Order: sequence, then C-alpha cells, then structure tokens
Amino acid sequence: MALIEIQHVIAGDYPVNPSTNPSLLEGKVVKLDTGGYVVAAGANEAYPLGIAGDSSTAATKGGVSLGGTPYANTLIINGAGSKRGTSNRISDFFDETAASGKITVYQNGGIFASDQVDSTLVVAAPTPGTALGVAANGLLKVYASGAVVGIVTKAYGAEPSGVTGTDVNSSISLGNYIEFKMSL
Repeated sequence: MALIEIQHVIAGDYPVNPSTNPSLLEGKVVKLDTGGYVVAAGANEAYPLGIAGDSSTAATKGGVSLGGTPYANTLIINGAGSKRGTSNRISDFFDETAASGKITVYQNGGIFASDQVDSTLVVAAPTPGTALGVAANGLLKVYASGAVVGIVTKAYGAEPSGVTGTDVNSSISLGNYIEFKMSL
C-alpha cells in the first residue's frame, strides 16, 4: 500500500500512455505530459495535477519492482516456510490501469497518507504545518521551490493498521507514512 485516502474532494481519471510504461505507484505526485498522459511529476514541479490513486506495471517501491509479474509480493503461508505470491488484481498483473487505460488522480484537496517520500524528507522530519513539494520521480519532499503540494498534518512515522481487536495501541504498523492536506 502506498496511499491511504483519509478524505478526498475530487478524483478524476486520466489516460496513461500504453506504449511507454509510466512506472507510477499510487501516492506519487503526477502531472500531465504534452501528449495529455499522466506521468510522475519532476523535482520542484510548478504545475502538478494531483496524487496518483492507482499503480502501473513497472512501479517500484524502495527500489524493488512490484510489477512485471502477476505477483506483487511473497508471503510465508505455513510453518514449513512455504511461500505464495500475492497480487493486487491477478487479471491485470498489478497494472490497475490495464483495463481502462486510465489512472485515478486525486486533485483539488483532501487528506492523504503516503509512503512515497524522498529520503531527504525522512531526514528532515517535518512537523505538522510544514509545506511539502515534489522531489524527483513524483516523491514528496519538504518544500523548496515549485508548487506547494500539501501541508503536513501528521509527522512521518509508523501508520497503525487499525485492525480492531488486534492492533493494540498501534502495535501493528502498515509501514512509515506522512499524512498531509493536499493543497492543489
């Protein structure tokens, strides 16, 4: 999971270019290219479109490819250590844009939590109220120039799973996320 939609105002759907794999992972900041296709926003992007709500085949997380096969990850399924692949949508081979050729883009406000952050953001440890901008490849970073993408509402850190009766005092984490109010 790369994006947690806490509240959103407008979600649109935009085309992705089928001939060039956009390598998008939900939670990244995106823009439109000159052909009208959604691509990851560049560093200090002046005119981002919004936050990607879907992933495409060649998406990576932490430098590890999540696409190219129908399996997004591997799980150990028994005490003997047997493993089994998982997938987001087996029919789409982890490409949520395959059926329609379009990607969901959250735009014009909302509150989100994303793990798609630049390493400099982790080091900077922004506190609530800090402005966020765009780093290379659509990752979130502390604002330097370009457009203000959002305002931090909860510092970068462990996101509780929220599993009722199991997640006691946030003991089970989904991973590290930064929560922000989108300002686009």
